[in-house]
Amino acid sequence: TFPDSFQDLTSLAKLRIFSDVLTTVPAVICKTKSLTELVIKSKEIQTEFIIPPEIGNLTNLEWLEITAPFKKTPVTLKRLHNLKILLLMWSYNNPVIVREIYSLQGLEVLGLNGNDLETIPPGISKLINLKELFLHYNKLSFLPPDLYTMKNWEPGNDGKKRVLSIHTNEICDVTPEQDAFFTKYSSRKEKWRYFQFCGEW
Repeated sequence: TFPDSFQDLTSLAKLRIFSDVLTTVPAVICKTKSLTELVIKSKEIQTEFIIPPEIGNLTNLEWLEITAPFKKTPVTLKRLHNLKILLLMWSYNNPVIVREIYSLQGLEVLGLNGNDLETIPPGISKLINLKELFLHYNKLSFLPPDLYTMKNWEPGNDGKKRVLSIHTNEICDVTPEQDAFFTKYSSRKEKWRYFQFCGEW
């Protein structure tokens, strides 16, 4: 447990919690507005992990990472306008991912891998500064059409390689144009199709 005085740590910027019993983001942490980085890993719990709406109060966050069996994300994530890295991973629950995360214009890294997702909401092209997208180890059979129109995957002026990770899904019925897109930009390159659950593939 975290005492109420925890929120008085006004110089606390980074907090990482590794637990096998934590089932939610403690309320007092959601009041610790000095945080710029919050990482919570609680993969081993047997119940649903709750991401409370109060997490939207942490408006100074630049990095939010939650690895736990959550089933839904709160719309209040849209308040975290300073976020550059958002990692919501390894829930294995096909959680509801709210499209409000697409309002986070400063987001550079989005990780939704390991969630058994069957769909992700359209509108991802609004993330104009996205440089890394991790969707591997899900159950996606298709991707939002606007993903294919994004220019984010070309190398930037900084010369750094962009990352589009879509392997180990169920993306099987693709057009030649989509296949060319995946082959060019996927982190698995020309082998991307062999990491899909597609029967003969």
